[in-house]
Amino acid sequence: MAPEALPYPGLVLAGGASRRMGRDKAGLRLPDGRTLLEHALAVLAAAVTGPLLVSTAGPVPPGRLQTWARAAGRAVAVCPDLRPGRGPLEGIRSGLRAVAPAAWLAVLAVDLPGAAPALWIHLAPRAGDDGPVLPVAGDLRQPLAGFWPAAVLPALEAFLDQGGRRVQQLLQAVPVRWQPVTAAGMLVNCNTPAEWAAWTGHPAGARPPAPGVE
Repeated sequence: MAPEALPYPGLVLAGGASRRMGRDKAGLRLPDGRTLLEHALAVLAAAVTGPLLVSTAGPVPPGRLQTWARAAGRAVAVCPDLRPGRGPLEGIRSGLRAVAPAAWLAVLAVDLPGAAPALWIHLAPRAGDDGPVLPVAGDLRQPLAGFWPAAVLPALEAFLDQGGRRVQQLLQAVPVRWQPVTAAGMLVNCNTPAEWAAWTGHPAGARPPAPGVE
């Protein structure tokens, strides 16, 4: 855990169907032997001190929870999506409900192999923030690696209950602080086999060198 770790719970979003990848992205292995899910848990475990949750499409075997706990260095709980198959916002809704009354939830999609704890330290919520705090590097915005507040839950639930699914559409209706970062590699997700091959073929291995985020 980083000395600057923040006192918030964390959620790894891992309930997607991975249709474009053709297999479960959470189980893809980085060159260091860890799965993407184990990597994501380790990142959040170093960034925040609160409970760690994994958003899933359903129950998981107890043995898998033990594996996840070893990766995180502390207990991990499963947070099943209320309505599986309806995208990451369902996972965020389930996570915010599960950690109530926590004011903030650190969120990380499982398919961001370049994520590092420094990103969440950089995005630390400030007084006056009443919407998601999310990173942007140039034209690249990443809504699934940052902080989501409990204050957004009513708008999120109304959006989902009306059939909404697209993250960017919701973000047009709520206040957002887009925090600039220079480490664009932290924000890149891998959705297809080609993107995964391009990432793991990077000269530095599974992840490029992590530059500063400011």
